[in-house]
Parts: sequence; structure tokens; C-alpha cells
Amino acid sequence: TEIYTLSLHDALPISPPPAERILPPGTAVRIREVEFPTGWVIARRVVMTPRYHPWALLDVPGDERTYVIVLSQTAASFEAVRGELERVLSTDDPAPVLAALPPEQRDAIGRKELVEGMSPRAVEMAWGLPERRRIDRPAATEEWTWPGGRRRAFFQDERLVRWER
Repeated sequence: TEIYTLSLHDALPISPPPAERILPPGTAVRIREVEFPTGWVIARRVVMTPRYHPWALLDVPGDERTYVIVLSQTAASFEAVRGELERVLSTDDPAPVLAALPPEQRDAIGRKELVEGMSPRAVEMAWGLPERRRIDRPAATEEWTWPGGRRRAFFQDERLVRWER
């Protein structure tokens, strides 16, 4: 028998499949359970998913599918899980804030895109919470960065002035 090996320089990362659906701001959800990555849970999860992270499983009224929020691998206690979930879920209805935005911004949020002049809250609705925020108070500027540094947004006086994908 012959044995074949794959060298590391030939290996390509396998990207996960695209999201099936993104819930718009204000969608009501119910947290069904939080799954921690035990050996059995990891074995049941699809290979191309973040299997080693805790997952929050959500139900959306009127939809049979299960929705998933992937939590940080460091979320190992009730307090840590609650803190992570409070970053993306809220008991406050964002509908009034969304309705008060100009139509161009509301449409962009629905497409998960940004437009110049958006407030930080509108950018959060479109792209989610950033991983990092760098604030320069004297200059009244902020730079937001999302995981991996692949997306960045720049604010001047609480308004979006430019962004990078």
C-alpha cells in the first residue's frame, strides 16, 4: 500500500457555508438553551461550524428552524454567557430607533451595509457590535474594528465618515 500525505503549503482553509438568514433588528427570539462544547456535543455538530464554542440556541416565533448565536470559547460561566448574550440581544425594542432613521439608512441596515452619516447605533444594527473600539476624545473620533480586522468603521463627531471591508 502507498501512503499519501498533504503538505501544509497545499492545504486550503475550508470556509463555512454562508448564513442562511440574518435576523433584522427587533426580531423577537426566545433562548431555548445554551450548549457547551462537550465531547458528545462536538461530535454531533457539523464539521464546518465553530464546534468548540458554546452556542445559544434560539427559537423565532413562526419559524421552525433553530437559530444559533456562537459565543466566545471563554464563555464558561453563567455570568460570561449572559454578558455575551446581552451584547447581541436586548429586551428593549429597537423599532422606534430604526423607524426614526432616514429611509436610506434603514434600507442599508436591512442589507447589512453602511452609508455615510450613520450613527454608532445604526452601524451596530447593520454590522453588529465591534470587537474593538479605539476612541480619541480630544479629536472626537472613533475607530471600530470587527473580528479579524476585515471590517473597520471610522466616526467623527458620532457620525460615520468612512469604512473598509
